[in-house]
Amino acid sequence: MAVQEYHRYVEDLEAKLGSLPQLHGQLDEFARKVRAAIQEAFHSIATEIEFISPMDKGARTPMESFRLPYLKPDLFGILPKTRVVGVEDLVEVGLSASAYEATKVGPTPVLAAVLGIPHPYLNQEARGGEVTVRM
Repeated sequence: MAVQEYHRYVEDLEAKLGSLPQLHGQLDEFARKVRAAIQEAFHSIATEIEFISPMDKGARTPMESFRLPYLKPDLFGILPKTRVVGVEDLVEVGLSASAYEATKVGPTPVLAAVLGIPHPYLNQEARGGEVTVRM
């Protein structure tokens, strides 16, 4: 499961704030729980669930990592006729479509999972056409 990307974000915080080992541990625990929830949700319909790590396949940044499986599915052993589904945060649903526009391969069907309401990364409220972002 792609967790290195999020550890990279924590490392960026650490560069400014100092060591945050507890945050790394909590991130690993969160990833373990999400992985278990996905396995439980799909166990009756999927014969095999594979969690990939695009940074192990050459992605240098989290943004590259999020798109790499869609841009270069062959790096992960995904052949054109393979039945595959990407599970993405709701905001990232467009990854498959944008990769298809770039490569004309796919698109990979994507299931969206809402990991939190309000949005887990940003709390956005639309008022009168304006968006307020609270962190």
